[in-house]
Amino acid sequence: MLNAQTVIDGLNLVREQRPLVLSLTNYVVMNVNANALLAVGASPIMAHSPQELPELIEKVDSVVINLGTLDDTWLKSMHYAIELANHANKWVVLDPVGCGFTQYRTEAAQRLARLANRLLIRGNSQEIQALLGFSNHNNGLDDHSGTVDIMGLALSAQEQFQAHVVISGQHDALVFNQHRIINQNGHPWMTQVTGMGCTLSALLGAFLPCDPNAPLSATSCWTLAGQVAAQHAQGYGSFMPAILDQLHQLTPTQIQHLQAWSHY
Repeated sequence: MLNAQTVIDGLNLVREQRPLVLSLTNYVVMNVNANALLAVGASPIMAHSPQELPELIEKVDSVVINLGTLDDTWLKSMHYAIELANHANKWVVLDPVGCGFTQYRTEAAQRLARLANRLLIRGNSQEIQALLGFSNHNNGLDDHSGTVDIMGLALSAQEQFQAHVVISGQHDALVFNQHRIINQNGHPWMTQVTGMGCTLSALLGAFLPCDPNAPLSATSCWTLAGQVAAQHAQGYGSFMPAILDQLHQLTPTQIQHLQAWSHY
């Protein structure tokens, strides 16, 4: 049964095993993603040169692909990284940032999702709709408007791409193995500060090699850290440092106070 102890065990595994996570991620979030991985107990590598990818992917435990600042050079490296990860049987986390905002970005995300063998997709509801080829009216890269059946979207993405799926937003939909979960932990500021979703994608890359319940453990730790950090921060500017502090300091006692999840 999935419960708070599941999350505690997952976090302990990350802290004990210190997984090495390779991120081909965007310039906007590179620093905070690296610091969040360190805070949770993992080790980050931020690199995208095709010359070193074969050697890197042999050494790392997972690969995070983030489309934030996309261009042809990065896209070729992303394709190559996924091919190498497939060969090495490594997990790939795909964050289809801005999928649906332009045709180029949407088609790139769809190709990458189809390419990966061991895949977790993490995006907001607008991005997942576009990844699935559904028509939407995306108002921006971090749009959270409208009412969407996020569990239905997550199940559709799981079926289409044979992947674990995390859809983050006001509430989070998690689909992995036979589990279907709505997570209601977190804080509204987490939808208002740049890079929150991207950082969750990086953390998922840390938990996946260690923890069979990684989507739940990583999402719960991140949203709980945000919930606690908001009690100490003065506003958006101090929120990100506070959430990194809380991620580093998370205790079993705090995790025991997680709000219950909804199971489908």
